[in-house]
Amino acid sequence: MDKEDLIYGIYGLTNLAYILLMARMFRRQIRRQQCTVKTAGVRYTLFSLIFGLVGGGTLLSAYDFLRLGYGHGEVIIFIVMLAVLTSCVIIFIGRMLISWTKIRW
Repeated sequence: MDKEDLIYGIYGLTNLAYILLMARMFRRQIRRQQCTVKTAGVRYTLFSLIFGLVGGGTLLSAYDFLRLGYGHGEVIIFIVMLAVLTSCVIIFIGRMLISWTKIRW
């Protein structure tokens, strides 16, 4: 297992934990009627965008800390694209979990 694999594995596990914890927190606020589904979705989206940008910066600093090469800059472009795409996926999954309703027969 390379150092790069370790970095991306930790990044993926951190994102999974973020999705589950934040969606649970906002779901609890909806159940307690502290906010509506719409406001919870908007707040979740903003937090996820910020988390994605911070996560991309963390990946760059991890590359720097472990003294891995950036190549000709393609790693930097990849990390930025990965952070943006990961944010989009986090938003999509989280908003589905927040607005989830049980099927009633």
